[in-house]
Amino acid sequence: MDYSFCCPSPQNPVIQPDQKAFAHRKNIRFLIYGQLFTMIGKFILLGPLSGIMQLISVWIVYSSWASMHFCTTMIVIFSASIDLIFFMLSFSQMQ
Repeated sequence: MDYSFCCPSPQNPVIQPDQKAFAHRKNIRFLIYGQLFTMIGKFILLGPLSGIMQLISVWIVYSSWASMHFCTTMIVIFSASIDLIFFMLSFSQMQ
């Protein structure tokens, strides 16, 4: 069975690694760490179910990092934008 879409290998990216792609891949790796931090925060503050659902975002970002495919990268940008909007709405309601 081919699991290359759901579990991509970092050794076989869609975009061939060059200097520019390496810089973007490094930025996406930092985004993975940020998503892990967000997952832990949501797990503590909003409950276990919210933290577990955040694992989906971590998986999507990992898939984007490993495959360097434009489609998964666009999904990351879209989901991060939605997360940011909901965060700003929640923050404004707190004050």
